[in-house]
Amino acid sequence: MEFKVEIEKMENSIVQLQTLHKNLLRVEQKLDTQVRTMLRNPTASGLLLVKSVIDERKRVEEYADKIRQMHDAMENIASAYRLTDQTNLREFLNKEKEIYESGQMYCVDRLHASDEEKRKYIEYYERLHPEEAERFRNFLRSGDPNNLTEEEIQTIKYLVYTSPAPFGMIYLRNIGKFDIGSTNTDGAYYSPGSRTVNYDSDSFENDPRGPYTTFFHETGHGIDDRADLTNEGGADTENFTVYSDKLNKKITLREAIEYDVYYNKDNPHSMTSIAERIKSEGGSGKNGNTDNVIRALKNGSPDGLSKEDRKLYNAVKNDFNKNVPNTEAYEAVSDVYGGMSGNELRNGYGHDKDYWNDPNSAGSE
Repeated sequence: MEFKVEIEKMENSIVQLQTLHKNLLRVEQKLDTQVRTMLRNPTASGLLLVKSVIDERKRVEEYADKIRQMHDAMENIASAYRLTDQTNLREFLNKEKEIYESGQMYCVDRLHASDEEKRKYIEYYERLHPEEAERFRNFLRSGDPNNLTEEEIQTIKYLVYTSPAPFGMIYLRNIGKFDIGSTNTDGAYYSPGSRTVNYDSDSFENDPRGPYTTFFHETGHGIDDRADLTNEGGADTENFTVYSDKLNKKITLREAIEYDVYYNKDNPHSMTSIAERIKSEGGSGKNGNTDNVIRALKNGSPDGLSKEDRKLYNAVKNDFNKNVPNTEAYEAVSDVYGGMSGNELRNGYGHDKDYWNDPNSAGSE
C-alpha cells in the first residue's frame, strides 16, 4: 500500500514534468522564431542581441534536457509498476533494461529483428517517450500521397529507436520541424522552400546500402536545415548540440561523427579500432603512433609522418578499404569517412575534396 501511494505521487510528478517539458519546448520554438525574424534585417546591434537570444535558447534547451531525463527515469519505474506485480518489479525492470540497451549496441542483428521483436521494442520505447512517438507518428503519416505501409513504418521506427546515441536523439528532436511532401515524386530530395522531404517509388525498395538509406539521407537534410539557428537554410552540423553519454558532454553532430570515425572503440571500423588491432597483431606499422596517424588522416595527407607512422597510416587505409569494399552497400560509409578525412578513407562512392572544403556543402551533407 505504501509503495502504491508513492507511485501515485510519482505519476503526478511525471505529469508535471511532462507539462514543464512541453512549455520549455514552446519557449525554444519562440526563441527560434525570434532569431529568424531578427536575422532577416540584421544590424550590428541586432546581431549582438541575436547572440544573447541564442545563448538563452541553449540554456533553455539544456534545462529541457534535464527535465526530460528526470521524466523518463520516473516514467520507466511507474510503467513497470503499472504493468507488473510488485513482487516481480525488479525482475521486470532488469529485463526491460536489457531489451532497451540491446538496441544501443553496434550490432547488425538490429537489421534482422523479427516483427515481434520490433513490435515489443517499439511499444516499450514509445511508452517511455510519448511526445517523440506522437511527433514521429505524425511525420510518417504526413504527405499526399503517402504510400508507406504499416510494415515499412514499423521498420523505420525500429531503426530510429535503436540507433546509437546521440544520433537517434538528434533525429527525433527535430523530425517534427518538416513533413513528408510526397512519396511519389520524380527523384528523392529535401525542399527547403516547402520544408518537405519527397521520395520516388524506388526510395523504399530493398537497398544494398541498408534499409531505407534514401529515406534517412533526405530526412537528414531536413534536420540540418530546420535545426539551424544562425543560417536560414544552412546546416546545423556545427551548431546544434546534444548530450553524449560516451563523451559525457554536449557535442555537435560533426563531433559525434568524428568520434565514430576516429575514436569509438565499439565501432570496429573506427581508426582507433583498426590501428590498435593492427598493432596487437604485429602487422606493418606496429610501431607507429595511432594519434599521429589519426591527425594525418584528419588533415587528408601522410606528409610529415615518420617512417613507422606512415607504415601504420597505409596499413589502416588498406584495412579500411578491405573491410569497407567499393560496393553499393558501403556508399554511405565511404562518403562519410571520405568527408572526415579529405577523401583519404573514401573507397569508391563520395564527393570530391572541393565539395567537402565548402562548409555549407559539408554541413548540409
